[in-house]
Amino acid sequence: MTTTEPPKTKADIINEKFPDLVGQGITLTEASKKYGTPRRTIEKWVYRNEYVSRVDELAYPQTFDEAEIAYCAEIYHERKKAGVGVYGAPLLDDNGLPYQLRYPERAEKRKKTGPLAD
Repeated sequence: MTTTEPPKTKADIINEKFPDLVGQGITLTEASKKYGTPRRTIEKWVYRNEYVSRVDELAYPQTFDEAEIAYCAEIYHERKKAGVGVYGAPLLDDNGLPYQLRYPERAEKRKKTGPLAD
């Protein structure tokens, strides 16, 4: 009898890859510098998409979970390196896992020719 492992969750992946960063606070500016990601992008992850949670809401400046930022930054840079999915497509799916592009070839074409090329 074979047993299948349950699929990993966002928390499982973060605890596996970034255990020392879980619960550690980092500001948006520090995160932008440390992870080489535009601050505006990280702001979208925090405020619009809610991929990243706050560590201390009363702190000024506010601090956010560094492990979650590291997780998002890793996915962001992988996509950017591959040349697909950085612009417009969600970073994470509803379960917090990397969003799977349905048409990566279209994303590649758009990157080369612009969004109106389809």
